[in-house]
Amino acid sequence: MNETQDNEVVGSPAPTRRIGLWLPVAIAIAAGLLMRWHYTHEAAVDQDELQHLHFAWCITQDMVPYRDFWDNHPPGLHHALAEIIDLTGTPTAAFQTARLWMYPIGLIALAATYLLARTAFGARCAALSVGWLACCEAFILKTVEIRPDGIWAVSLILALWMLTLSLGSIRWLRASLYCLAAGALLGGGMILTTKTLMPLAVVVPAWALANWLSQERPRVRFTLLGIGALALGLALPVASWLVYESSQGAARAALQYTVIDNFTDPDRFNVTHALTAAWPYAFFAVALIGAALVLRQARLDIRAHSRPLLVALTALGTACLYAFVMPSPFLQSSLMFVPLFAILAGHVTCRVVKACGAARKRGDGAVIAWASLSALIFVGCVWPILRLHLQRPHQRSALAATLARMDWIHGWTNDNDAVFDGQCMATFRRHAVSRPSLVHGALRGYIEGTSAQSISDELRARHCTVVLHDARTAEIPPRDRAFIDTHFVQIKDIDASVYLPGQRYEAADLRDAGIEFNVVTPGRYRIRRGLTDSVTRVDQRAVEASVELDVGPHVIESLGPPSALTIWRVPGQ
Repeated sequence: MNETQDNEVVGSPAPTRRIGLWLPVAIAIAAGLLMRWHYTHEAAVDQDELQHLHFAWCITQDMVPYRDFWDNHPPGLHHALAEIIDLTGTPTAAFQTARLWMYPIGLIALAATYLLARTAFGARCAALSVGWLACCEAFILKTVEIRPDGIWAVSLILALWMLTLSLGSIRWLRASLYCLAAGALLGGGMILTTKTLMPLAVVVPAWALANWLSQERPRVRFTLLGIGALALGLALPVASWLVYESSQGAARAALQYTVIDNFTDPDRFNVTHALTAAWPYAFFAVALIGAALVLRQARLDIRAHSRPLLVALTALGTACLYAFVMPSPFLQSSLMFVPLFAILAGHVTCRVVKACGAARKRGDGAVIAWASLSALIFVGCVWPILRLHLQRPHQRSALAATLARMDWIHGWTNDNDAVFDGQCMATFRRHAVSRPSLVHGALRGYIEGTSAQSISDELRARHCTVVLHDARTAEIPPRDRAFIDTHFVQIKDIDASVYLPGQRYEAADLRDAGIEFNVVTPGRYRIRRGLTDSVTRVDQRAVEASVELDVGPHVIESLGPPSALTIWRVPGQ
């Protein structure tokens, strides 16, 4: 096979030796990797990252996921983080270390994409595909974050690579082993995120179709054997996870929280959200052109193009599920098809490169060909890298502000504090509700009253010591907001968004007689008077600056000149 045939026929193509092609590809990959390195240290904190770190911290505190606390993610990433990250120090240190662990995951994803593209399309297309993926905004932004999606993307790419290899095998045992390995990789993806069900629903029929159309051997037997091996490989890691959860008494809750709740909440389905979340439109448009080219080639010669067909069908199918079926199609979920779109975009670029070479030989059409290539370079590398570079100052300042707040909360509280925190800002602290992050589904459960307890019940039962006011806690039901307003007080000189157990009383409230103060969180309470010569009594005892109070009603009096009074519990005491 000669160089010009690369990307036309499946096989082992001779790698191109044209420095004119490899040099810009190497520059694009280097630019993408450098930008990923910058964003590893500068990208603003996503709230999901704090939820994942809190999940890992809970594991280090010997809490059992799904039994002792709620989370809507499978535990694969969190058990790994609990082992490799020191979660006893400051949030900033743990956060930065976890981000560094995410960086090599992106490198593995690029290598896996190269293997898949080389097997399906050839070496030249594989190199171009890595260039497209390395510079993709969605890939850069979401693979540097502390989330399972980057590892999940690796498992999906490698699983599809195994399946493409099985299409070229004429031995049923070897093909079955490839399918078994693919199933195990997909099962590993299920332990990372149940979003794996989406690509799984596409890749199995896509592989069966490509395998059926490309075989001269007994089609039924080989296809059924492959599907059986795939199912067996998938079942092994998933069954191991469920057996482990069952031993912890949490198997039913694990399935409920990670699968059923995620896929049955109708409010989470939003078709238009996919269009606003997955915004590298030009990149996607080029990939769709590549898919059209593959389908056209497969129609002409299906046996020679079964592997590209499998990639194209999987890419199109997963993208459609992402846009029209998937609950909450956020940008990170696009990683299930972005590497495949990069391969298809690489296919288009390879065709344009060949057109440029042909135009140069013919002496006509060079302007159009080279203009097309320049447009692809701009869309695939220059524009996304420029956009990301311009966002760096904003991302850097947002990251610094969030980490500073997390460290402040961490230093201001201690291990005994239970924090009601909708966004997991107090990452390494006990939370005052069993649902540490008020994601939409959890918040909806409280609003509709379908949760086992109300927020007020849990605040009282867990003796909440700090309430952090944020966008999510602002949406809690009115009855819970009334409970907080009654039993917690805002101390603005500490932090305007912090509420502590306590209450503020005006001078008129304490003029004639004492007033009952119902304590829901025991501990040391500080007293601040409006007038220094006023005397404060709690339960008939004169107190100065602070007093120890148990749960229950207490009577507060102000003697002498009428004075406003604020009493609040000191965090960490």
